[in-house]
Amino acid sequence: QNAPFLATIGSIKIYGSAIVLRCEPYHRFLGIHKKMNQQLIASSSGRYHFDTNKKYDAHLTVGRIRNAKALNPLHVQQLLNHIEDQFRNNTFLVQQCALMRRIA
Repeated sequence: QNAPFLATIGSIKIYGSAIVLRCEPYHRFLGIHKKMNQQLIASSSGRYHFDTNKKYDAHLTVGRIRNAKALNPLHVQQLLNHIEDQFRNNTFLVQQCALMRRIA
């Protein structure tokens, strides 16, 4: 119901060890997030759900830094600049979204 739509990569951030691309349009991703949370609750009999106490941040995690604490601020900025050169303002088509169950 929410797809297809065009999304644009905005800012690039590092949260802890995660490298994330913030995405727009926010309202489309928020709608998908809410529907996935409802499905997650329904399919797990209420045992699992997304954290609803914090504001949702529409993003894609593109990687993780193995030892983020070892990077000094200059290295972090160089890494962000390199990623921004490749991804900032790129547009992509979201055709389908799915909540999938992982089997251990």
